[in-house]
Amino acid sequence: MSAPTYCIDLISRATGALTGPALTHWPISGSVITMGPGRSVDHVLPGRDRAFFTVLAGAVSIAGRTVTAGQTAWSDPLPDADLSVIGLRTGDGDATSEVLAFSGPPIRQPVAMGGPMVMNTRAEIEQAFRDFHTGRFGAVPRQARLLHR
Repeated sequence: MSAPTYCIDLISRATGALTGPALTHWPISGSVITMGPGRSVDHVLPGRDRAFFTVLAGAVSIAGRTVTAGQTAWSDPLPDADLSVIGLRTGDGDATSEVLAFSGPPIRQPVAMGGPMVMNTRAEIEQAFRDFHTGRFGAVPRQARLLHR
């Protein structure tokens, strides 16, 4: 059986008639791109977006640079362009490659991170953890919880 040319699993935002299931508060596009050996796809995004591509499996040439599993490639916005086109290409080996692709307009605000929390300041991170531990985040649905083994 031959490998597929490529498959895109949409995570967030819309493309054509499809909309990803993730609800976001910022216009973020997310997808997982699966590519068979010797395949290519042009990833099109708004010119204002910054993007990152994390290779989950295999090796992919992203905009002419080889990126292997566990590595991430970044792009900068093209503010004077309507669209940005980033070429992804796989080698001729036997393995399928997978790439996690996210893009969105830069937020142009300070960013502080702590665990799964992302806010603007360290104080906001600490408050978010207090809110989470005291139940102010509301109920966490069972299907959203990860199993630890």
